[in-house]
Amino acid sequence: MDKSEILKRAQSDRCDEFESHVVLMSNRIGTVTLIVICALAAIVEVFRGNGIYQYFSIISGFECAAISYQFANLKRKPLLFATILSGLSFIIFTVLYILYN
Repeated sequence: MDKSEILKRAQSDRCDEFESHVVLMSNRIGTVTLIVICALAAIVEVFRGNGIYQYFSIISGFECAAISYQFANLKRKPLLFATILSGLSFIIFTVLYILYN
């Protein structure tokens, strides 16, 4: 392996790390934005006298999907537990929304 190949490999590794970091940060920003928007919409609905179960359902459904994907790829037991809990949360809030809306 000559110097140019080593340099290309080192640069591509840094690029991959940067891309991974950007994807991670964008997911975090997206999650926080989702929660903030749902919280603001829930506050408006409370002042209108309406139920807010749909917003909890949206947030827990999003988290269930994200954690399920992590568990499918990483196969860690704590992620399985979190997947089950977030899935149950999603089902409960969806049922509450259907019953009380």
